[in-house]
Amino acid sequence: MDKDNSDSSSSSNNDTEVELLREQILQLQEHLTTIQQEIATATNLMGQQAAQNANLQAQAQAVANRREPGTLLKPPAPEMFDRTQTKLQGFITQLQVHFNYFPVTLNTDKRRVTYTHSQLKGSALDWFEPVIREYLSGHRSQRTISIITNFDYFVEVLHQTFGIQDKKRKAEHKINLLTQTGSASVFSTKYLQLLAKTGWDHEHTISHYFDRLKKEVQEELYKEDRPASIHNFITIAIRIDDQQYQ
Repeated sequence: MDKDNSDSSSSSNNDTEVELLREQILQLQEHLTTIQQEIATATNLMGQQAAQNANLQAQAQAVANRREPGTLLKPPAPEMFDRTQTKLQGFITQLQVHFNYFPVTLNTDKRRVTYTHSQLKGSALDWFEPVIREYLSGHRSQRTISIITNFDYFVEVLHQTFGIQDKKRKAEHKINLLTQTGSASVFSTKYLQLLAKTGWDHEHTISHYFDRLKKEVQEELYKEDRPASIHNFITIAIRIDDQQYQ
């Protein structure tokens, strides 16, 4: 009997020790994982810091040698712009970053516009070529002079030609095709999104909005006092549509 009790006690102790060892191993594994993560984070930070230091050293060396950072770092040129509206803002941002690498070579608006000319292609280049020719001819309009000598104005004209105006025309086209086929709520949300892009005066769009509603909603709206605000008018239209749907 005593031997059986002894064996049972020994087995229990062994199980306890094994369990403790398992817990210790798990803790060590968790600790090792944490250390590995910390090492990876530190390595990443060290890499970023090394890149920043290299950039600063290059700039310091450029200043000491009276050379521009771009001559040492050799940044890639901005992606050439062809007239794709969605790429216009990115192109302008790339230009501004590139200018920072060459604070001496590209230190005037005229030089920056001239450099940008070299980064145009396709329809964008076709648009700009007559401007350059007019400027070089000596018979220059004030608009042409401003485009060549004022980079901010040049960017504004780029937006007018290839950005904002294209977006405005597309919005006007889409809003004129828009009609209510489902709920007034969904239709009105799309209508307001397009309206914001058209630049139209909201107070004079009630009739335009009304003409695109379902006939059943229009008939009920005739019975309502017409508010001055398009937003209030839309609220009434949605309420009527919801009531009819119920």
